[in-house]
Amino acid sequence: MATGKRPDGEVFAGGAKGGEVLDFPSIPRGWGVTVDGQDPDGNSVTEPTNGIPPMEFFNRVQQRTDEAILWLLQNAIPEWEAGTWPQKAVVIHDDVVYRAARETSAEPNKNDGDWTSLFPVENLDGRYVPFTRIQSSVSDSTAGRLMTVGAFGIGGPELGVADGSDLRTVLPKYKSGNYGRGGNISGSHVTGWHSFKWQQHGNDGKYGVLLDFGSNSQVSAQVYSNPNDDTNTQNHWMGLGFLYNGNLGGGSFASQYNDKAPFTHVYQGNTGASTYWPITKQRIVSTDYNFGYAISMGTLTSATGVEWRVQIRGSNPATPEVSM
Repeated sequence: MATGKRPDGEVFAGGAKGGEVLDFPSIPRGWGVTVDGQDPDGNSVTEPTNGIPPMEFFNRVQQRTDEAILWLLQNAIPEWEAGTWPQKAVVIHDDVVYRAARETSAEPNKNDGDWTSLFPVENLDGRYVPFTRIQSSVSDSTAGRLMTVGAFGIGGPELGVADGSDLRTVLPKYKSGNYGRGGNISGSHVTGWHSFKWQQHGNDGKYGVLLDFGSNSQVSAQVYSNPNDDTNTQNHWMGLGFLYNGNLGGGSFASQYNDKAPFTHVYQGNTGASTYWPITKQRIVSTDYNFGYAISMGTLTSATGVEWRVQIRGSNPATPEVSM
């Protein structure tokens, strides 16, 4: 394929004076119209000129050609076809726009670096992106698929979390982003329609922060920490706090072990040894007297049972412990 010369953008007879350009009377008939003045259907459309084209008609024909070339220069990208394309040529092939990195006769997307893909044609208007080019799910990592608007924290509609899912097992597999789902979700502290804001720390799926919004003015926060990459991910979540408009957890005392509460923190570990499990703590550090106290509320577990404690402990190990 020969290398063409870029048009200069000038339009023939673009500066003609009045009366020097007339619309050609019959484009389908061509110059034959100058012989008898008729269009292909035999209708009289102009005066015959004995086969000699008037200047006004010739100006319009050449002007029409230049206007078409200018439009193509401004708006069109050609479809790729077999042949040799020069460096920097831009083509469309399989609904993707490519730019030639060097002179090449290779087919785009079937070579080693001859063409650089720029963007999919469909993506110029998001209404027409085919489903086969969009991620099928939040964990879809198929090369070349377009990211759904709203995925990975970019805004827009949320990606769905399948009904019946347990947040504590599915979110560690998902990238950071905005997610939503109906009420049939486990591992959540809120009820109704859910809206999840999930932010991973790093890309290894070991750490993250979750904001969980419920449709009944409920918000909870949870932290995920799984440094050893334990497959039982549901065991590595900790609630940070909860804002709630309602009576979450209200009911019989007998059901309180499994019921939710405005603030819930699940400790897991060996309770046979004597271990103190704090629920809330305040630490006071005195910079002028160089000492401190930690006041906390929690439970003390041992082989003999569980005790509720309010404890004051000083920064000096020798300071007596005060428990209530």
